[in-house]
Amino acid sequence: MKILITVCLVLILFACGSKPPPETQYFVLTPSTQTNASLINEHNNVVLLNPIRLAEFLDQPGIVMQTDTHQIKVAHYHRWAEPLKRNMHRFIRETLNVKLTDYIVLDKIRSDENVSKKSLLISVNQFNGITDGSAVLAGEWVLIDESTKSVLNKEAFHFKASIENDGYKELVNQLAVLLEQFCSEIAQTI
Repeated sequence: MKILITVCLVLILFACGSKPPPETQYFVLTPSTQTNASLINEHNNVVLLNPIRLAEFLDQPGIVMQTDTHQIKVAHYHRWAEPLKRNMHRFIRETLNVKLTDYIVLDKIRSDENVSKKSLLISVNQFNGITDGSAVLAGEWVLIDESTKSVLNKEAFHFKASIENDGYKELVNQLAVLLEQFCSEIAQTI
């Protein structure tokens, strides 16, 4: 009986120690071009970027994968390096500052009362992978004239692209490409 218990304990210990958990990978969205800080003070047309609104299922550390029409899976070992809202906000602000030559894009909290302003609100409903091998970015954006509080433009957006290779690294790369395409659409409209 003692031998059986000892063998069981050894097997349990061996099973527990045989496979370490996977190493957690962290991802960050990085714009392809950086803002030239010396140009910022030359502009007097300002777009104030409000904090990004994310669907609740996206507002978490794990990268989201849609596995079925009404089902998602959140990755445990593939995570955003910082809150997605904050990282996406910075990505959009920096990208728009490169694409909008007649405007400077500032965070909503950093405003100067002596300049003409527009306010940009972005709601993201999808920013995830799909198990069919694609990435999707969808939501809506609204541009508001701050002086009159009137809506200048309101549009829904939906971008989808195939992912060439498997893996979360490729998914994040494709999501960044979609986000850049989205910024180009906004810049063309503004």
